[in-house]
Amino acid sequence: MFNQFLFMDYIRIIILIIFSVRIMLTDLKFKKIYNKDLLLMSATGLILFFFGLNFDLTPSLATNFILALVFGIILWKMNIWSAGDGKLFAACSLYLPYKMYLPFFSAQVILLNVFILAFLFWLVPMVFKTKKSE
Repeated sequence: MFNQFLFMDYIRIIILIIFSVRIMLTDLKFKKIYNKDLLLMSATGLILFFFGLNFDLTPSLATNFILALVFGIILWKMNIWSAGDGKLFAACSLYLPYKMYLPFFSAQVILLNVFILAFLFWLVPMVFKTKKSE
């Protein structure tokens, strides 16, 4: 049996990967995340969301996007990441699979995974650099 929501989740993930690769390459090459890429990514995410015809999740999508944008701005103002990364976080929140929508802030999954991964990238070299006498 054809599951429309599962199909749309696959489409959204594929498009998210395409945008992510483009943004990653420009970020690595030019040290910049372009607003035009983020706007196109956000607009595409919104179109795909509404194309999925799951309008009962619209309040969750709006809440999730706004909270992701607010958290992105806060983390940027705290100098934890750049402004482009904060906007990218909000844009990525539009691509969460339908089943991941939690009542309040679904993008917390992305946020936690990013910081757990960053912590591991920081911790592992620190362990190997630490001398036994320390």
